[in-house]
Amino acid sequence: MLAGPTKVREASKVKARQRGMPNSGQTPQNYAQHSADQKLTRPPSNFVKRTPIPSPSSPRGIAVQITSELSAATSISPALESPKLEEMKLPELKELAKSRGFRGYSKLKKCELLELLRS
Repeated sequence: MLAGPTKVREASKVKARQRGMPNSGQTPQNYAQHSADQKLTRPPSNFVKRTPIPSPSSPRGIAVQITSELSAATSISPALESPKLEEMKLPELKELAKSRGFRGYSKLKKCELLELLRS
């Protein structure tokens, strides 16, 4: 058995409070009318459901833009430069791409950047 006194609630003593009812003695009919008046004063919503931004269908390497003047000015043969490019680290490759006037190189991986510099 339980050790200690237990409390029993009497239904007549406890008054159940309805959720949303004000403490002042309004009757449910008056309260319903009051809440309906409040709903009418609220402006209508302008919500528009939007779809998420679609992912680009082209690969990242195609988005790179090359300026024609600077690419024509660099006339280093790819055969001589290829072994040097393989040994270079990514920050060095990015600096080289910047000096040649390429755009969008910062988002490329090393292998994609190598392909861009060889072309």
